[in-house]
Amino acid sequence: NDTAGWTKAQGDDDDTGATQLLGIALGTNSSNHGMLTKGLIRMPSAKVVGTYVIGAPLYFESGTAGILTFTVPSGSEEIVRQVGYCIDKNGTTDILLYFNPSDTYIELA
Repeated sequence: NDTAGWTKAQGDDDDTGATQLLGIALGTNSSNHGMLTKGLIRMPSAKVVGTYVIGAPLYFESGTAGILTFTVPSGSEEIVRQVGYCIDKNGTTDILLYFNPSDTYIELA
């Protein structure tokens, strides 16, 4: 964000992920563990909602910061920006995410 820190992105807040650089924390402390800005990462089920589909894109969840969803945002003033694709799934416990945020987004009217 504009204070040189990381903020959780949210699908209904264009100030937290519409045009900003996106990253996923590689641990509990971004300064010590780093941030993934592109690549493969295992995402726990607590951070992903919707029906897991291999090959499907993921988006920001609206209403809950830091959560990804398989459902394309459709509400007024929600942000549509793909953040990556589901490469594999491990039952209902986690997914292998190819994190590769789109450079573009739209805000729904």
